[in-house]
Amino acid sequence: MSAFSWFPDGVFGASPEAHRFNADCYGYALSVLWEPTLYPACESDSETYRLLVLPTFTCPVAIRVFCNGTSTTALAKRGSGRGGYDPGELAEEVTSLLADAEWMKIQSLITKSGFWSLASTDRTWSGGDGTTCVLEGSRDGRYHVVDRWQPREGPFRDLCSLLLRIGRPLIERLHYDPLR
Repeated sequence: MSAFSWFPDGVFGASPEAHRFNADCYGYALSVLWEPTLYPACESDSETYRLLVLPTFTCPVAIRVFCNGTSTTALAKRGSGRGGYDPGELAEEVTSLLADAEWMKIQSLITKSGFWSLASTDRTWSGGDGTTCVLEGSRDGRYHVVDRWQPREGPFRDLCSLLLRIGRPLIERLHYDPLR
């Protein structure tokens, strides 16, 4: 599958080149981590959010949480490489059931951050080395993606931090917090 098909056309920039660069980079990292596509969104009772964290010099991480109406699951994966260069290969995967309180907190931060109406990209704050956070959501036949470099404060950062805490079994083994 082409990395270009992981995301809607043009979502990562006005120019085809800008979109292709990010779509290929993020799609490649997701494929290395054996993650499924979330786009296009399914017409079903399920709801899914996935945070892809790409730190320049340390391991890439993907945390996916999904609710199928009867249960909520969290899945965290870590690559063996470096997020800003080559993500390597799938090095570690942890799956667990998510407590109702955690799912409700995610829902609260989705609402508080305005996730579904945030611009997909924001290039007013970017840099070279650092951490890129790509958050995707799929629910009720809708799909949305938000790409931010070094989210520093506010509800969107809080949402990313919560998802990273849910993936804590991997983060503890990595001995770092990629959003610090």
